[in-house]
Amino acid sequence: MAEERDYRKEFVQHMDSLEDLVKLSKEDSRPVHKDKNQSKLREFAYNTIDQYRDIIASAGLFDISSITGPDSLKKPENQEALKWGYEFGQGTINEYSADILTNNLNGVLNGVQKEKLEQILNKAIGENLSFGDLVESNYGDLAKEYSEVLKSYKNYSGIKGLVDKYKKGGRMGEEETMVLYGGIAEIAANNIKEKLKEKGLSEEMQKSGSSIVGILIKSGNINKDSINAHVDKLVKDAEEKFRREESEKGKNISDYVTKALDKLVKDENPEKFNIARSVIYSMLKDK
Repeated sequence: MAEERDYRKEFVQHMDSLEDLVKLSKEDSRPVHKDKNQSKLREFAYNTIDQYRDIIASAGLFDISSITGPDSLKKPENQEALKWGYEFGQGTINEYSADILTNNLNGVLNGVQKEKLEQILNKAIGENLSFGDLVESNYGDLAKEYSEVLKSYKNYSGIKGLVDKYKKGGRMGEEETMVLYGGIAEIAANNIKEKLKEKGLSEEMQKSGSSIVGILIKSGNINKDSINAHVDKLVKDAEEKFRREESEKGKNISDYVTKALDKLVKDENPEKFNIARSVIYSMLKDK
């Protein structure tokens, strides 16, 4: 019985090779590194030539007998062979990775955690264009089908990103600060309402009593400990709302991302395919 192919592993290996080739082909002014890189490129070109030696010889592309190893590609007369070996080898790897993705996307994504798929929505692609924006602008029906869940996810994702930024000590703009404080204020106000309700006060007085939160925030009278005590709950509440939306609508964001990637991969526009391939590779590499 034939062993089942690991499409994800094959795809990542091909993409790793392409990434390595790009790095090696970049000019390095340091002599030691430059020589080392060129040596690796010659080895790659030679392995390509050697793999297709019989085909090359039969086609009469060049005198194959003079190419006996990577170092033989240093010779002036073998520079065209060196160029061919590099370009053809790179082209075959590029084609293999594209074929795997186009024909076996489910195999490539098999076993990937849904959280990883969700994170794709937050990755910036191209010139300040997010994956979500790209899909929504090109595949309206899919975006419409998942519109309510998408809205809920974006809210959760935005709050989580804001809290992460705050925790890391990132510089917060005025609008970001007010969004963060607003969310915290709502939690604090609800806590006060619950306490006042326990004391038997009316709904009107609960609302009146909780208004102190807004007054304190507007006056800037809010301490860091108060923020830290509430930010995690802010994220938790947003995620619970998002997960509840997924459950009620029967629509998962991870399914949306998979369907969106499938559309991008099969799109006739090569730019969209390349975006999808880049996104998938980045996700799997970080796994």
